[in-house]
Amino acid sequence: MDGIEKLLAMEAIRQTKARYFYGVDKRDWVLFASVFTGDVEMIVPEQAGHPQQVVRGRDNVIKLVSDAMAPVTTMHFGHTPIIEFTSATSASVIWAMEDHLWKNPDFPDAIPCNYAHGCGHYLETYKLLDGEWLISHIELTRLRMDMF
Repeated sequence: MDGIEKLLAMEAIRQTKARYFYGVDKRDWVLFASVFTGDVEMIVPEQAGHPQQVVRGRDNVIKLVSDAMAPVTTMHFGHTPIIEFTSATSASVIWAMEDHLWKNPDFPDAIPCNYAHGCGHYLETYKLLDGEWLISHIELTRLRMDMF
């Protein structure tokens, strides 16, 4: 990969992650699904008494995330990606992340607070498939979660 190819790939990876955040916040599950490989693996951190989970396959990831997002309105942010190309068709990426979650009044018992603010990192692997950089592995590591 020469310098220009690397810059173009980095921008394509950033655009993939932007579609990820927009898809989840707008509840556009077709758009959200489009950022993953078919065999994606998602590692979900331990939270609210639930143990860490490993979810495999695009359809299973979409189901898990869409079910989890139903009772909240969200706004997600990804910052300062560290992108390391492991080959011409794969990359490891670390994103600093921040999210805001507001309880949906239609689901009064879904979360134990009215508002939550979290931060941490996404640890991801991207693969170049048919000219698109897609997420093949995603793990959220939280540093902090404040609930009000």
